[in-house]
Amino acid sequence: MHKIFDLKEMDIEQLRNLASDLGMKSFKKMEKDDLVYAILDEEARQNALNPVKQEKDGEAQAESPC
Repeated sequence: MHKIFDLKEMDIEQLRNLASDLGMKSFKKMEKDDLVYAILDEEARQNALNPVKQEKDGEAQAESPC
């Protein structure tokens, strides 16, 4: 998951590529700030759909589907 500061440092083309990789639609005409927040929203949505378990050292890892 990206941090807002990292996304804001990217240029618009990098953000569009990331949005495409995330499977987002209707992002090509978005302005940079709108795209940053849309990416954050999409990453949060995808993260919520994937169960996460806590490791002993506090690091989170996605559980493998069984």
